[in-house]
Amino acid sequence: MVTEDSRVAKAQIKKDIASLIKQSPVKKNVLNPRTYGKPLTIFDETLTRESAESIEQFLRNKKGFYHAQVVYRLKMDGRKVAVTYVLDLDYRYYINSLKYKCQDPVLCEIVKPEELSEGMKPGDPLDAKFFDVERVRIVNLLKDQGYANFNTNFIEVRGDSSKHAVDVTIYIFNPPGQPRHPRFTIGDINIFTEHVPSTHPSYIKTDTIENQIYFAKSDKFVVRPKNISNVLTLKKGEIFKKTDEAKSNRNLSRLSPYRFVVMDPYLDSANDSVYNYNIYLQPHRHKWVLDMGANFFYSTISQIGRNLFGFTGNIGIQDRNFRKSATRYTLGLEGTFEFEISDFPKISANSLSSQLNNTFEIPRIIDIFKVTNVLNKVGLINDNTMANIDENGTTEIEIGLGLTSILDFYTLNTFNASWSYDFQPSPRLRYNIRQIGLNIVYTDIKPRFEEEILVNNPLLRESFSDNLFTGFIFRELSIFKRTRETRSGSHFTFIGNFEVSGLENFLVNRLVNGLTNYDEWWQLSNLEFAEFIRTEGDVRFYKKVRPRSSFASRINVALAVPYGNETSIPYIKQYFVGGPNSIRGWQLRELGPGGYSETLLNPRENQPFFQTGDLKIEFSAEYRFDLFWLLEAAVFLDGGNVWTLKSDDGRPNSKISSALFDQFALSTGWGLRWDFDYFLFRFDFGYKLRNPFPDPETGSHFVLTDGRWNGILGNINFAINYPF
Repeated sequence: MVTEDSRVAKAQIKKDIASLIKQSPVKKNVLNPRTYGKPLTIFDETLTRESAESIEQFLRNKKGFYHAQVVYRLKMDGRKVAVTYVLDLDYRYYINSLKYKCQDPVLCEIVKPEELSEGMKPGDPLDAKFFDVERVRIVNLLKDQGYANFNTNFIEVRGDSSKHAVDVTIYIFNPPGQPRHPRFTIGDINIFTEHVPSTHPSYIKTDTIENQIYFAKSDKFVVRPKNISNVLTLKKGEIFKKTDEAKSNRNLSRLSPYRFVVMDPYLDSANDSVYNYNIYLQPHRHKWVLDMGANFFYSTISQIGRNLFGFTGNIGIQDRNFRKSATRYTLGLEGTFEFEISDFPKISANSLSSQLNNTFEIPRIIDIFKVTNVLNKVGLINDNTMANIDENGTTEIEIGLGLTSILDFYTLNTFNASWSYDFQPSPRLRYNIRQIGLNIVYTDIKPRFEEEILVNNPLLRESFSDNLFTGFIFRELSIFKRTRETRSGSHFTFIGNFEVSGLENFLVNRLVNGLTNYDEWWQLSNLEFAEFIRTEGDVRFYKKVRPRSSFASRINVALAVPYGNETSIPYIKQYFVGGPNSIRGWQLRELGPGGYSETLLNPRENQPFFQTGDLKIEFSAEYRFDLFWLLEAAVFLDGGNVWTLKSDDGRPNSKISSALFDQFALSTGWGLRWDFDYFLFRFDFGYKLRNPFPDPETGSHFVLTDGRWNGILGNINFAINYPF
């Protein structure tokens, strides 16, 4: 029972005191066998009494309930006892005023905020956690103004109470016997580029750049000093800033040639207001890294009796220090092979793909068109963000070749090149901006695909053109954002993407047509300039339900729109659903678009799945729980579909319409997962629950009523790691 002041929510009080209760009942979950053998809690009244005292002191000293009283009551039921903590909170005190007083007035000018933060304003209830946050803010602020030795011991919070109100004063004291806090500047910066712990190497080579002294054990540096200097934010002669030290440490740690970074500040022997730095960089033992991996997947198509098995293999060779520039170079090769095993041991190939990539990751921003500078000058990027980009950004250059072949149907040959920037202002927020992108797609359509599929699907046929994707000022933006985990164990994740192709070509083409009175759209040989806009948003929610179980869900919405001379989106840029990471009751590209049903109701032998659309809406929800040892389980529900923006005579009911929600497909199922920490094997068994079209005989969308329930194990999906 909780009787409380109207200012405080009962639920919040319970959360605040939960950790103070020293004995709790063991809760057993029928869905989680790991809880079956847990021993019961043996009641100890001494611990109960101590818990009540701890709660009382917490409420009085931390939450502003100066007269709170806590007692406990026991109710016996045979060999069981129920414990109830009774909280008599009385009145809660609130802040009447807040002042800062400093023995050194200069400090008050620095730390006094322009606007009081949450929990510190007059009228707010007293809560010690907000004053703890304020102490940390003051310390961090002063450490960034040269006061390197300042800490929370110099801060004291005092209150004078009257009529349930408190006048709060935050005092900032000087060191004993000193008129002020010492302020420090940066002195010598020595960088030892080949440090090995527990040794005393002799350094035979030195170099000086921007008053930074570099030492090497050999006649050549592991990394050229200029490339190290580019990421160092510490500068000789400047005011000491703790954030500069942290940034330098973080930036140096990101340099791929080095395994460890140790920063050792020490007072200058000749000037006790100067901090010198020794920075020790320990290189990796091996410059080259070999990385290999493999994924396997298995799925069934019960309507036509097909069982598909496939695997993906990848190998990567990485140079951690390309040409001594701290640039990471990776040569990667990936291949996928899918084949049918319905007549095992006889197997027949279904599809194959391969991708060869060359990637250069440079540990700084190289803005060749100075776009960020322009955005900063016009006010779209403020100075702090600009500095953050310069200090924390990286540049990535990628060149690759690819091949995808659905045997007997079509082959796609691709070339891609891009210049992008990766910027991570915080551990939970990341941006990737692809400024320059060039992609070429050559399509080889086989006679069977043309005759059986494309001849009756003009919109689909149009999407299989040879295309040139371009972006010379802007090509693509990707965003990853994760919220802080709440006290209840939940957080959100947002993954967003915005992509444009052909914008510069479109604008110049229109300008030339306007000046010359022509109405022609450019092509490069037989390559059409792909002109489209794509955007996608993925919102995910995670919550810990129990110590060994959790709930996860997501909603994904995506849209692609052609513009200019284009009337359709290139096939490889259209959206699809189905498969182990989507709606698991269906195969990849098996479902949709819209209410189109021909390939599902009347499938052909060895039929490939190729269904895609311009709009995608899908959602998933999973309850995940541990079983025993490494084994986990899950139950899930998936739903959604894809739609076209234009009518397609070859695929009736594919266009988005007012029947959108009636064309949602649903699947459910269960899964087993083996969690090996670094990766997770996953078997998910998906069952079609609702079709996006009515059964032609019964008129029902639900699969359970039309005899099409797809087997005991459903659609078997095998994959690596969680679906989201």
